[in-house]
Amino acid sequence: MAEIIMADIKTKLALPPDRILKAAIGKLSEVIIIGYDKDGEFYLASSEANKKDVIWLLVAAGKEVL
Repeated sequence: MAEIIMADIKTKLALPPDRILKAAIGKLSEVIIIGYDKDGEFYLASSEANKKDVIWLLVAAGKEVL
């Protein structure tokens, strides 16, 4: 069986959510998950309990994207 190596590249194509989540396992100290569930409902989960820290992380992420 061939070995599969995941390249660490940027793409403009949509990727499966499970692939993104699996790639993050063991790498993060805090996480926020934002998206839509399979029924189209908004979904938000965070490992951080402090709402101010969650908001700070979201703002920081916005600056990285722009």
